Amino acid sequence: MQAIGESNNVPIKLLQKLYHQTAKRENQRTEQNENKKWTTFTYYSPKIRAVTNILKNTNLSIAFKTTSTLRQLTRQRQQAPTPDHDRSGIYKIVGYCRVA
Repeated sequence: MQAIGESNNVPIKLLQKLYHQTAKRENQRTEQNENKKWTTFTYYSPKIRAVTNILKNTNLSIAFKTTSTLRQLTRQRQQAPTPDHDRSGIYKIVGYCRVA
């Protein structure tokens, strides 16, 4: 960044000032994120809203996630195989055959 600024006749002091400002801003962001704790709720209802209103004054950050994702909606559901005795239809014929 400094080489580009020097080739475009930007004063070095200005480049250094910008660098220090951005570095300071990044340090503040990481410090704020380290102190935060997150909690997630899976749906939005009046009960959840009441809980989140209570938690607003704490150091907890709140995130909401959906109960059904695109992956869950598009994948095929696997059904457990049905036992032989629960299937409909004839599964065994017992009988005697008499030949005359």
